Amino acid sequence: MYLALALPESNFTETFNAIGRNAAVISLVFLLLSIPVIVFLARRFSKPMAALSLETERIAQLDLNQPISVSSRISEIARLGEALDRMKSALGQIAKFVPRALVQDLVRSGTRMEVGGERRALSVVFTDVKDFTTMAETLPAEALMAQMSEYFEAVVQQVLEHGGTVDKYVGDAVFAFWNAPLKQPDHETLACRAALAARAASNALNERWKAQGKPEWYTRLAVHMGDAVVGNVGSADRLDYTAIGDTINMGSRLEGLNKVYGTQILASGAIVAKTSSHFLFRPIDMVVPKGAIHPVEIAELIGPLEQQADPVVNALCESWAKVWAAYTSRDWKKAYAAVINHTDKFPNDGPGELFARRLSEYLSSPPPPDWDGATRFESK
Repeated sequence: MYLALALPESNFTETFNAIGRNAAVISLVFLLLSIPVIVFLARRFSKPMAALSLETERIAQLDLNQPISVSSRISEIARLGEALDRMKSALGQIAKFVPRALVQDLVRSGTRMEVGGERRALSVVFTDVKDFTTMAETLPAEALMAQMSEYFEAVVQQVLEHGGTVDKYVGDAVFAFWNAPLKQPDHETLACRAALAARAASNALNERWKAQGKPEWYTRLAVHMGDAVVGNVGSADRLDYTAIGDTINMGSRLEGLNKVYGTQILASGAIVAKTSSHFLFRPIDMVVPKGAIHPVEIAELIGPLEQQADPVVNALCESWAKVWAAYTSRDWKKAYAAVINHTDKFPNDGPGELFARRLSEYLSSPPPPDWDGATRFESK
């Protein structure tokens, strides 16, 4: 005999279904409640990581001025931030000894620094301080160092702002060049603008020093251009990025001629030929500096071309043009009369004083007919 009972399935599964529904609701509630916590924790992790990522990009671009201030309660992230901050600080100190443009170029290209160089057209600027040796002997070492640092800060800042690479400091002198490591199509113009800006910065600094009772530092500069070899010299573990060649030597020699002619900024004929549409020059002489073979034209860089509208500058240039025209035509009598008239109008003009003495000698003992018009120097 069989007994069959028919009951609804729910009588058996209802309890389990209720447990499943309750579990699903509870899980959903826990999930919804945990989403803000997950988002909060994710942001606590991702925000400092994003900040550190941005800092690494800044380090790659050599933006090293600001310290890293990324805080996190996650010890690993906090330690990473501290390590990056120490690295950034160290690189900031090292970058003061290496041309910034060179390091940026290396970072972008991923190349290794090796001994070697390439020939490239460069514009160079040399600076020097008048009678620096005498001042160095009379000033206390601490005062000299403080004043020198302030001077370099003013002058070198202008070089850097105009795209120049500071090669080295030699005592009170600065040597900088353009068109390396990065190519600059207008490097001649940039070098001239930097020289004028450095002169203005030095003059402004002297005004402040004068008011403070400190000695003034009169800056003399030279601008030249030509081919040179630029690259890395040294050993495998100590390299120096520099430029070498006749162009560099000539730039240094031209700067030294300022004290002979009483000028502040001398430029070579090569610079004049490239930038005369932007700047005002006046011809000074044809020279063969010590160690050179061929004559080089030199001119005084007066200022931007617009400065010709200045009545005093215009009068100076017009008066000098008469002297130069007679001098180059070898009419010594006419040139002497013109230079005497020039020095009467501009008694403190260095080139005028020099040519007055020279032309006085030429009146009694003129150069030979085969003279090439160049003044030769046997010392620096």
